[in-house]
Amino acid sequence: LEAITKWECKQVGKEASLFQCEPMTGRTHQIRVHLAEMGHPILVDRQYAKRFRSNFLSRRPLLHAQKIETSHFSVEAPLPEDFQEALSWIES
Repeated sequence: LEAITKWECKQVGKEASLFQCEPMTGRTHQIRVHLAEMGHPILVDRQYAKRFRSNFLSRRPLLHAQKIETSHFSVEAPLPEDFQEALSWIES
């Protein structure tokens, strides 16, 4: 099955980068798989980033749905605190 993800690198750090991704198809774990295949796995993704190591500690993979839209509604969510900490870590 084909899976298409639009992506843009928003910030580059020594050990990690920030990507904005938009899945164009709805495949399971699509963004996680595509970023890992590009050599930029999601931080703390224990399934798709096994061969990558980082010094950032978190209890969950750092993947966040900033905005979800359908023809009936649109929902936006601010960045969680641990995500903001990760952005500070990337900048340092």
